Amino acid sequence: MKVVDIRNVFEKRRIQLFYVDDDFIYYAEEKLQGELSNLYILEYNRDTRRERLVTNYTLEDSSFVQHIFAFEETILLVLENGSSSIWVVELDRRSGMELSRRKLNFTGRFYECKAIDANNIIFTAAPDEKSKGFFKKYKALTKCDTLAYIYDIEQDKKSFIRCPLISKVGCDSLFTVKTTEGNKLIILDPWGDEETKLYYFREQRWISADIRDNIWICDLDSALLELKNGKENLTVHCVASADIKGMVRYAAITDKKLYMKATHFKSGVEKICSYDFESKKIEALAELLPCEDNETYYVENRTGQTYKLTIDEDKTLVESMMSDFKGKYKTAFGKFVACIENRFIITNSDNKAIYIIDTKSGTENKYDCKCEIYGSTLVLY
Repeated sequence: MKVVDIRNVFEKRRIQLFYVDDDFIYYAEEKLQGELSNLYILEYNRDTRRERLVTNYTLEDSSFVQHIFAFEETILLVLENGSSSIWVVELDRRSGMELSRRKLNFTGRFYECKAIDANNIIFTAAPDEKSKGFFKKYKALTKCDTLAYIYDIEQDKKSFIRCPLISKVGCDSLFTVKTTEGNKLIILDPWGDEETKLYYFREQRWISADIRDNIWICDLDSALLELKNGKENLTVHCVASADIKGMVRYAAITDKKLYMKATHFKSGVEKICSYDFESKKIEALAELLPCEDNETYYVENRTGQTYKLTIDEDKTLVESMMSDFKGKYKTAFGKFVACIENRFIITNSDNKAIYIIDTKSGTENKYDCKCEIYGSTLVLY
């Protein structure tokens, strides 16, 4: 495990990390100067331990919220204030030079966004006072509460997405992954939350609708082209599905596998399963047996690794469901966050302190700061 301690750089500063690799850390910092808000994009060199200003913007409207996405060569900024327009800014990651800046207008008010790749941004809009009549008719036709758009930066073209699936699931349910067969788009399509799905199972004798969870996968480039061309039904493959008798929910994603929690309501059986992007096979990895009152399961959303936590007054026992790892830490150290390299337990105490417990040497270190985990790198700031 690599620990990058940059607390001295960020002491008494409020920053937002948005990209970490082996050489650099990128982050944003917003400062108020009088009535104006200044947004700074900065780079920290892990080798020289020096900070560099990439670029900065003066936000004349202090209500603007920034959404930042980093790619190999560029940084994308989406600036919005919940209105019916957004700014999209494309920056060169090294020089900070502004490559493009566009204002996009649309129907409704901004709701959410996600950069699918370095050239395409999907964003959704919800009804505002001016457009509520239009949205009412739209929902009657599609059963969707939001509109979805795709913006092609290179072509400077915004397109309305006619595929109801994208409007229904929203940006947070879209994931991209690089596989040996090219870039793929993962679409999570659950039916409500877990409590709602269980309620429908209990009331199923009164329900005739197809109550179903789905997880879809498709070729990314093909999907983007279909969305821009106004296709209503994407060419997708169903990875996993569960009708009213059960549930399948997203757990984690890596560059090799998609992890899911599968539940059969009648038997009560719950399993963590994985879908291999190369072999296209689903494998059951761990069965989650019923817990005692002081036990719970934790699935790391970085790795899909699943742990059973037994929480007593003094100690918390951590047992991996997918390896022979066992470790423990003082319960006073807070909530379990992650286990790195089957050795280092990371905990968080009330968002005020981070603890690193080395289960081999027995050492315990406390840091009064925040942390982010990228692969096997722990960033303290």
